[in-house]
Amino acid sequence: MATAATLTPMDPENRHYPLVYPPTPPPAPKRPKPWKPKGPFPFARLPSELRTLVLEHALILPRSQHRTIDLDPQNRHDILPRLNLLLVSKQLHADASRIFYSTHTFRILPTHGRFFHTQPRHTLLSRLPRRHLAHIRSVELRVGPGWSSPPKSWRIADAHKLEHCVGLRELRVFAECDPSHDAFSGFRGGKEKGFYAEFVGGLVSGVLERTGGAREGKGIERVVVERWPSVRMDGELVRKVVERAQEFGKSVLFVGPEDAALEDEEQAKLGID
Repeated sequence: MATAATLTPMDPENRHYPLVYPPTPPPAPKRPKPWKPKGPFPFARLPSELRTLVLEHALILPRSQHRTIDLDPQNRHDILPRLNLLLVSKQLHADASRIFYSTHTFRILPTHGRFFHTQPRHTLLSRLPRRHLAHIRSVELRVGPGWSSPPKSWRIADAHKLEHCVGLRELRVFAECDPSHDAFSGFRGGKEKGFYAEFVGGLVSGVLERTGGAREGKGIERVVVERWPSVRMDGELVRKVVERAQEFGKSVLFVGPEDAALEDEEQAKLGID
């Protein structure tokens, strides 16, 4: 039997000393409670630069989608949800509408099959209020669909309200095909070789006339020509577009395959400086 002299403080038989236990660990720090907003986020109090970045992220269509807006049934899924921001407040409506309408291109004449024969008074531009038209900077003519017999509704009229697009600076002409090419000779139905080029030239002239004409500093500043690879640079359609643009004193820019590497002599043939 152990005596008091031989017992250690840690022996359970030692009644002269209390049991010694390891020190108690400090309590774990309390986790902070998750932040819960008290009321709506003060978005309007952010600096204008931050508000612009947020609105651009929310409103501008991604590059995976075409940034040219036309009458299309898909708009209710791709565009309408974005425009709900315009209903929040007057300030947000002013900021968001300016960003949305100034960063996208709007097609003048619809090309979707459902709206292909839409009359000018029911086209996309005719449906927009004047305060939104004032923000538009780029419009487009997509030519080629229905080339053998263009619908009567394909004309530039006052109903398109182009004169209200006071911020307009660019006309884009996208050519899907050029019927003056010999490959279309058996499909013209007896029409002259350059009939469609004249038709497209009339559309270009109609747009330029209603957006300031040849007055310097007014309306459209340049005409951008895009095309499929099958449309030749020296074809009648492209030549007619360039001719009408130069009649109104507008600069011409080509965007498309191989256009960035055009030689000077090729541009000279088209009359481009």
